[in-house]
Amino acid sequence: MPSTVPAPFEALFAGSSEGDRAAVDLLCRLVDASSDVLLEVNGRRVPLPASLRTLLQRAVDHLRRGDDIRRSLGRAPARTLLQPVVHLGTAETAGYEALSDLSTRDLQGADSWFRDAAVLGLGEEFELVLLTLALEELQSLPASVYLSVNVSPHTVMSPHLPGLLKDVDAARLVLELTEHMPVEDYVALNVALKGLRRRGIRIAVDDAGAGFSSLNHILLVRPEIVKLDVSLIRDVDTDVARRSLVSGLCHFTAEIGADCVAEGVETDAQARTLRELGVTYGQGWHLGPPRRRRAAKGRVA
Repeated sequence: MPSTVPAPFEALFAGSSEGDRAAVDLLCRLVDASSDVLLEVNGRRVPLPASLRTLLQRAVDHLRRGDDIRRSLGRAPARTLLQPVVHLGTAETAGYEALSDLSTRDLQGADSWFRDAAVLGLGEEFELVLLTLALEELQSLPASVYLSVNVSPHTVMSPHLPGLLKDVDAARLVLELTEHMPVEDYVALNVALKGLRRRGIRIAVDDAGAGFSSLNHILLVRPEIVKLDVSLIRDVDTDVARRSLVSGLCHFTAEIGADCVAEGVETDAQARTLRELGVTYGQGWHLGPPRRRRAAKGRVA
C-alpha cells in the first residue's frame, strides 16, 4: 500500500500552509464570545452582534473540519480491506468487495467521514482517492475473481473517473453504487453508466429491500448485481416473512437478469437457508471477514 496519496490528487491533500492555519486560528479568536470585536456602522463603533458571531463561528468550524480531513488523508491514506463474495452452492470465491478502513484516522468513522466530506464539497475528490487505492488491489487478485468498489452516483458522473479506469480490466470490475446522497438526475446517471457498461464494467446496487426507494432505484438503474440488505438476512432461517421476501427478491433479480448477493451472512443456518431459497452468492463474516491482502502471494490475509 502506498504511503502517499496517488496521483493526480496529491495537491488536494497537501494540507493547508501554516499561514492559512494561522489565519483560521486568528479568525477563531476574533469570533470567540470573550473577544471584543467592534463594527463601524454609520460612523459609530458597535459590538459584533451575537447572531453574526455565531454565523462566523460556524464558518470557522467548517473551514477547520475541511483542513482536518485534508491533513488526515494526506498524511495517511486509508487502508483497503477485501471481503469475499462467495458462491453459496460451491463455496468458491467469486469476487471481493474493497472496503476502505478509516479506523486509524482522526475521524469518527466512515459514515461521518463521507457525510462531512460531502458537506464540505470534498466528497468527490476523497471518493476518487479511495477508488484509486482500491483499484490497486485488482492486479494481485486471482484472474478468476472480480473486484467490487464503492462509488457514489455523483462520482460515477465525474469527468475524472474515465481516466482512473482506463487501464483497468473492465471485465473484472464492479462499481457498487452507494447512496450517501440522493440521486438528483437519473437520466445523467444512466448516460454515464452506459459508457461504463460499454467497456464491460458491471454495476451493483446494495440495500435492496430496505425500502421502496431502494427498489425504485433498482428499477431505474437496472444493475447487473443486486445486493440484499442485511436487515432481510438477519433471522432469515427462522422468520417466515423474511424468507418469503428474500425468495421474491431473488426471483425478481433473476427476471431482470441480475445476480443476487445476500449481505450480512453471519451463520451457517442463514447460508443454508439462502441457498435453498435460490440466492446464488453471499457476503458476510461467516463466509469471510474483511482482511488485508498479502501483496506477495495475491491472497487475502
